[in-house]
Amino acid sequence: MENDSMKWRWIGPIILAFGIISSAVVAKLALDSRWLLLTAPLIMAIALLAVAVIDHRLYGASRAKVWAALILGGAIVLAGVLVAQRDPDRVARILPIFGGVSAVLIGANLGQGRSKR
Repeated sequence: MENDSMKWRWIGPIILAFGIISSAVVAKLALDSRWLLLTAPLIMAIALLAVAVIDHRLYGASRAKVWAALILGGAIVLAGVLVAQRDPDRVARILPIFGGVSAVLIGANLGQGRSKR
């Protein structure tokens, strides 16, 4: 059981890092298309929500973390939409910052709930 917890402690941050990097790459490559540019914050929001839901399912973490990830993801998408209207190039610069803050907030205590196995 301890081994599963340690395994999840590595998988969660990897999923978050993949979401941060892929959203920044999509934002940088999609500067010409505003609709495609808006998928970058959505990728990050989905990664955050996926980590929170998997943590809740595997380890019985509080549902408050899932709701917090949903609210944080919505705020990131909204911020991406607002920034993209003014300066599309800035979206690619702010996403790693949002991702770093999100990783600290969501990933601080992954795998700390009781195990459902």
